[in-house]
Amino acid sequence: TTPRRTMVAMPETGAPRFGGAEPPADAPPTSPPGVVNLGFTNLKQFPAGAKGMKGAVDLNLQGNSLDALPDGYLSTLHALESLTVTGNQIRHLPKDLGRCERLQTLYAGANNICDASPAFAPPCIIHAGLAHNSISELPPPDVMSGAHAMLSLDLNHNNLTSLPRALASLALMPSLRSLSLAGNPLALVPGYKAAVVGVLKELQILDGEHIEVDPNADPNAPAKKPEDAPAPQSVTLRIAITDVTYAADPPPPPPTRPASAGGDEAAAMAAAEGEAAEGGEAPQVVDKVMFFVQYSLAGCGGGSGGGGGGD
Repeated sequence: TTPRRTMVAMPETGAPRFGGAEPPADAPPTSPPGVVNLGFTNLKQFPAGAKGMKGAVDLNLQGNSLDALPDGYLSTLHALESLTVTGNQIRHLPKDLGRCERLQTLYAGANNICDASPAFAPPCIIHAGLAHNSISELPPPDVMSGAHAMLSLDLNHNNLTSLPRALASLALMPSLRSLSLAGNPLALVPGYKAAVVGVLKELQILDGEHIEVDPNADPNAPAKKPEDAPAPQSVTLRIAITDVTYAADPPPPPPTRPASAGGDEAAAMAAAEGEAAEGGEAPQVVDKVMFFVQYSLAGCGGGSGGGGGGD
């Protein structure tokens, strides 16, 4: 008899992927929906046509070679909530950033940004990371006052020099709770931390450190000013020598033999020359190096001082 063959229906598992039902073990990972991760991909131009860009919620472009973000494009990404462009060569943030109505976090550190105004313009922005840029002034009051939702601001290692002007601008953001200004010249002003805490009453974290609130402090006391702080009693200067050029000393002139040298004197000179030829150490020539350092500190009334020397 002929064996009976039975057709068994296989369960449907969806459309095949990578030529089979399951991807191979070495398949590249896929990003979750809404996440466009193009970090460290050697981009030199903004990838406007990248897959998934129109639906991007979290756009990561860090670690590339972008020198600009196109004006008029980011505001068309209506779902965008987080933008990361850290570690590029960007000089200007796009002017339409303020029309990104859902943008909450911006990471734009380690670029060449001079004007930070667009970073404060999005209506829902709660964190702006702008460390290691070239910002020397904060945006005008009308821009700063619009960032009413800003909770955290990182301005480490920029070129901010005027503490009173910076505090006047930062005071316009009532929601600010975390602030980083370390590495700016204004952070070297005597009484810097006391002045910041005195003006920004709601601040909880300054330069990564939690602010301790004195329970006995008078809440109605006037804010401390930088000039009210005592002048420092000591100054530490650190000098790093990174490049040294020098000219070798000329060789010493050969010894001269007097024409009338007697036998004993000539024998002594010949013996000395023989010792040098046998590998004896030549006398060391030591130069004394002197240096002088001038400095001026605004909080100390200026001054100058000198360094010592070394062999």
